[in-house]
Amino acid sequence: MALSSIGEIMTGSERIRYTIAGGEGCCCGPAFGPSLSEEIFEIPGTSAPGSVLLKMQEPFAYNNEMISYVVVTPRYGGDTLLMLRDIGCIVNVFRVLPEKLDQLRDGSFKDSTEYLAVGECRPLAE
Repeated sequence: MALSSIGEIMTGSERIRYTIAGGEGCCCGPAFGPSLSEEIFEIPGTSAPGSVLLKMQEPFAYNNEMISYVVVTPRYGGDTLLMLRDIGCIVNVFRVLPEKLDQLRDGSFKDSTEYLAVGECRPLAE
């Protein structure tokens, strides 16, 4: 399976689908999910492991906004994107700020997202 590089959007046949849940039902932060999502592209980290942009199959409400995209990063040292894609792991979940999706493609992670919750992200068996 070909993995995307920053800004390179994965095609439908390449996209990995996940279940993601966060917050009170899973860990700290606002509760959401479990929800279905799919990987759009990878965002390399300044230090390992990097992050992935996920598109939520069904957007959810948070502070009177609908969240359609989140960025997830493995939370614990030693966890990797390969692990996330293979068996899943606990993640930090960031919401993509309104009108900032294009900035993510340019590598502007910090100015494009806001921390949302700790969550759990698992790939779906295809």
